[in-house]
Amino acid sequence: MTLKKIEDLQETHKIVYVPPINYRKYSMINERNSLYGVTIDFRFLEEILTNQYLASSHLLFYCNLFRHAYQNIKIAIAQCYFFAEYMEASTKQIDNLMLDTQLFAKNYDIDHKTDQLNQKSSSELQNQITIPQNLGVNNITSNNKQWTFQITNISVVKNNPLQNKEKYNVSKLETLLTQMASQNDLKDIQSLNQQEYLFFPINQQNNHWISLIICLKEKKIRYFDSYNSHTNQDIIKAAMEILKFIGVTMPSEYTISTHYNKQDNGFDCGIFTLISLLYTYQRLPYNYNQQLVTKYRQSILYNLAIVGSQIQVNQELLEKIIQLSML
Repeated sequence: MTLKKIEDLQETHKIVYVPPINYRKYSMINERNSLYGVTIDFRFLEEILTNQYLASSHLLFYCNLFRHAYQNIKIAIAQCYFFAEYMEASTKQIDNLMLDTQLFAKNYDIDHKTDQLNQKSSSELQNQITIPQNLGVNNITSNNKQWTFQITNISVVKNNPLQNKEKYNVSKLETLLTQMASQNDLKDIQSLNQQEYLFFPINQQNNHWISLIICLKEKKIRYFDSYNSHTNQDIIKAAMEILKFIGVTMPSEYTISTHYNKQDNGFDCGIFTLISLLYTYQRLPYNYNQQLVTKYRQSILYNLAIVGSQIQVNQELLEKIIQLSML
């Protein structure tokens, strides 16, 4: 993972490549970078190198780094919280209701919590689980006491489908798009319509990153998911609402293009999301795969963070770092 002679890439700056074993010794590793809005510290770098799930701070840093490097290409980038607030009901983590008598007996002292459990059952579970006739008996032991549970009937109640007004926080859309314009150094919401692309990183239920790219000149919505092979239609409808809000007169003319470049593990979705943005800047076909993504994690993203902690990375430097990291 050695980056060769990085200090030779710009004559006016001495850029230091820091081996992982030494990067806590350097003062610039642990200082907030005002240009990119993130502190590059030990934890930030460690999470990249040790195959951890990328946090929003990583996406913020690299999205800003790409945007400043490719200033000639008009891409407005949304913050990671955009869809979490715009489609809160569909993107937040939803706990599953689980009835597990053995786990229940292990974690609770049944003698002392009977009243509390009864209150919870009546107030929270009454409309979801009913108990009538002869399905089975379980004997379990808790606190040296024998307990017998007889399940006589179970009915499963499906949640009612969310109405559109619950799926989309339309009342927040003006604020979110105004913030998006400001964060991309644009004058107002209408300026978003003058961009070539709008990029949205989307976190689903706190455990998976996907991305959405609205191509305004091409009249195309590109949907990227490295784990699932189906499109969330609610997100597509949400994109159509965004198009209407920024002044696109015929959103129905936009076609949908799906990209299911597959990850082979449970932690690289964030890097797939970043590469969907980088390849858009580089105007490359979206033909990246797990092998390339692994290379980005093991060296390229790390090297970009080290260099970006010291100076602004322009297009020439960014592409040179990628080239050297591939050696």
